[in-house]
Amino acid sequence: MENASGTSKSMPKINQTIVKSTPIPLPPYEEQIEIVRIIEDSIYKINELRVLESELQELEAAFPSKLKQSMLQDAFGGGKLTSKKNWRLSVF
Repeated sequence: MENASGTSKSMPKINQTIVKSTPIPLPPYEEQIEIVRIIEDSIYKINELRVLESELQELEAAFPSKLKQSMLQDAFGGGKLTSKKNWRLSVF
């Protein structure tokens, strides 16, 4: 920031001329291509994870009712009026 000017050293004033004249180092073209490939691959994986997260949230929302249904089916023979545990069934 040696070209920046201003009244305060902590907040120098940078104008368009200074920005335009500041060199920005770039990696070689092959490395730029590899960086883009890595970023695109990461974006693809992030999107896959978002889909999986959405599916997981749907499963978690349905879990309590599915668990209750599963427990009842286990206790009463999959919806039949007989018990897997040989319990005597009574109608009230």
